[in-house]
Amino acid sequence: MSRWLKISLRVGGLILGLFLIAWIALAAYVYTHKKEILTAITTQLNEDLSGKLTINRMEPSLIRRFPGISVGLEDVLLRDSLWSVHKHDLLKAKNVYVAINAFSILSGSIKISDIELKNAEIYLLTDSLGVRNTEIFKKKKPSDDKGGISKKISRVHLKDVKLTIDDQQKHKLFKFSIINFKGRINQKIGGWEGNVKTLTQVDFFAFNLKRGSFLKGKLLDLDLDMKYTDKTGLLAIPMQEIMINKDDLIIGGNLNFSSDNTDYLIEILAPSILFKDAKSLLSSHIISKLQPYDVKKPLEVHAYLSGKFKQGGDPLIK
Repeated sequence: MSRWLKISLRVGGLILGLFLIAWIALAAYVYTHKKEILTAITTQLNEDLSGKLTINRMEPSLIRRFPGISVGLEDVLLRDSLWSVHKHDLLKAKNVYVAINAFSILSGSIKISDIELKNAEIYLLTDSLGVRNTEIFKKKKPSDDKGGISKKISRVHLKDVKLTIDDQQKHKLFKFSIINFKGRINQKIGGWEGNVKTLTQVDFFAFNLKRGSFLKGKLLDLDLDMKYTDKTGLLAIPMQEIMINKDDLIIGGNLNFSSDNTDYLIEILAPSILFKDAKSLLSSHIISKLQPYDVKKPLEVHAYLSGKFKQGGDPLIK
C-alpha cells in the first residue's frame, strides 16, 4: 500500500470519526433537551397560524433521517377559532415526523425542512357563509414576508391520510383516501417548481352535490411536475401520463389563483379506452344519460373541463 493511500485512509477515517462523534453529541443533545426542542418546533409551526396547534408528545426518531436529525410528534391537533361551531379539526394526526436542519439545532433557531404525516385526517371547510377554516394560515404582506413556514418546508410526505374538501357555500365535496403522497417544492425567484407523486383513492369528487361524484371509487396513480408563478398566480401543469385504475391517460392544465382571475382549464386525453370505462369516470348524472349506449371497441377520448373557482357551479365539459 502506497504512502499517500495510507495517509488518505487515515484522513478519511479521522473525518468519519469526527462526524460520528459530532452526530452522537447532537443526538444526545436532542434526547436531553426534548422539552425545549418541542417548544421550538411548536413555536415555528405556529408562526404562520392564527389557530390552535397542540402536540401531545415528542420523541427523537434519529435513524429515520440519518445522518440528519428528525423527531416524531404524536397526537397533533390543529383547530381554527370556529371549531366549537362546526366541530371539524383542520388536522388530526396520530404521527407526524419532522426533519430538522442539524446546524439549526446548534444555532438555537430550529429550522424544519421536511414533514411526514401518518394516520391523519385533513378537513378543509368552507361554511355556508363563505368562512374557511384555512383562514388560520396568516396572510402576509410582501414586505413582511421573511420566508414563513410554507417557504421553509421543501418536502411533504403523507401516508394513510383522509383528505376532505367541503365547500358548503358552493355545494362541492371532495374526499380522498391518500395511500401515499410525496410532494416536493423548489423555491425559485418569482415562484416555485414542484412534483407530486401519489397513489390515492377518490371516495367522492363532486362539483355539485346534486349531480353526483366524478371518479367515484377510482384509484389514481400519478407523477406530476408543475410550476407556479407568483406574478400571475398561475399554476401550470404540462401534459403528463397518469393512471386511473388500469387505464392510461394524459392530463394537464392551468389553474389561476390570482385575485382577479380564478379560472381553470383541465385537459384530459385517453388514447385508447373502452366506452364503459370512460363512462364510469363521470358523475352519476351524466352516466344516467349515457346508460342506453355502448361501443365495443376502444375509443380515443379528448376532454376539456373549464370553470371558475370563485363562482362555483358545474364546470363546462367538452
